[in-house]
Amino acid sequence: MLIQSETLREISERGTKRVIDASVAASKVLQTMAHELNDSAKASFTGLENLTEQLAGTKTLDSYFAVQRSHWAAANEHFMSRMNKFGQLYLTLCEDTRRAYSAA
Repeated sequence: MLIQSETLREISERGTKRVIDASVAASKVLQTMAHELNDSAKASFTGLENLTEQLAGTKTLDSYFAVQRSHWAAANEHFMSRMNKFGQLYLTLCEDTRRAYSAA
């Protein structure tokens, strides 16, 4: 069975359009993820600077460990919120890409 050239051209154009749409949608989300990762790295560096300053100012071992515990709790909370954000962005990436391919 031969496929007519018009039908083949239509299928090819439709497929190309879907790939382009999916690539555009993916690039937007990936760019957002890159910005989030950059912001997270900056926040981590700033937090490490603050931790170093606080640890340098401690006088006793108990206060040293208290500063570390406090920093660990804040760092853990920050990490969990960032991972939640990345999970949402990844889900958006999947949904946008699927939507582009399933468009009529």
